[in-house]
Formats: sequence, C-alpha cells, structure tokens
Amino acid sequence: MKPDTFHPRDRLYAKPLETLEDFVFRDSGRDESQLFQLSRLFTLLWGLFAVGFSFSVEHIAPTVLEAINKIGSLANGPLLALFAIAVFRPAVGAAAALAGFGAGIAVNAAVWLLVPAISWLWWNPLGLVTALGVALAWAVLGRRPVPGPLAATPAPPNWVTATLGGAFVLMLALLATLQATSS
Repeated sequence: MKPDTFHPRDRLYAKPLETLEDFVFRDSGRDESQLFQLSRLFTLLWGLFAVGFSFSVEHIAPTVLEAINKIGSLANGPLLALFAIAVFRPAVGAAAALAGFGAGIAVNAAVWLLVPAISWLWWNPLGLVTALGVALAWAVLGRRPVPGPLAATPAPPNWVTATLGGAFVLMLALLATLQATSS
C-alpha cells in the first residue's frame, strides 16, 4: 500500500487481519466468502474491544499517555526477555521462552493489582527478570537435546553483551533515581 493511500480507518482493519492471518489462514479449507465473513466478525469484535477499552482508560491512569505506558509496561520487560533469549540463548526453546513471557506478564499484572505502591516504571525490569528466570529454570528442569542449527548458534561478541548489560544497569539506575525523586 502506498503511503499516500493510507487512511486512518485502515488501522481498525489491521488487528482483524492479523487475527485472521495468525489463526484462521492456517486452516486453508475456507473459501473467500467464509474468510470475508470472518474478517467482518473480527472487525466487529476488535471494534467493540477498542470502544469498551476506551471507557476504562480513565480508571487505569489520570492521563492517556500514562495509561498507554502502564499497559505497555506490562509486556515490555517480558518481550525484551523473549528477544534476549532468541539472540543469546536460542537453545532454551520456544516453550520455555513462552512460559517465561506469560509468567512475566502475570507477575506484572499481579504487582499492578496487588501492590499499587510499586511504580509502573519498575514493571519493565521486574517482567524482564521474571521472564528470564522462569524461561531459564524451565529449560534447565526440562532439559532436552536441541536439534538442528539452534544448538550451534554462536554467542554474540563480548562487546555486544557488555553494551546491553551496561544499558540495562543504566536504565535500572535511572528508574531508581526517578522513583526516589517522585516520592
């Protein structure tokens, strides 16, 4: 699609099409009319979700920007853990990585609902550490041989690891400073 033909209403169609692509196209036994009807149904469902969610944003945070950041912080740390596992330790495997991702989101949601004194800024590192811990524990406890080229994936250069580690420590220090000044 050309950038000059993009229309704002196309954003509404993105989620239903992603849903259709990810979950329905795998079953190729449907004809065009069935896929069209499913896309209309998914558009309706995603539209209802968006409208319903818009009414609840005011209960999440005082501003829309903070609400967006809070919601993003639920998944950002666990998502970073998925990328880190894929880049640095792909032999951990998809099942362990996804278990860690789910655990990271669950811990962040529990902290949000049960410990409101912890700022949402801390959910990113909390979700990252939780997801990495669960994924690595899952991989160690359920160790199976990793077939194929994943086992032979070379480790990244030391400077990459050091740079990413340094950036992580810097972010933690910044979060601690922000938390201390806002209290």
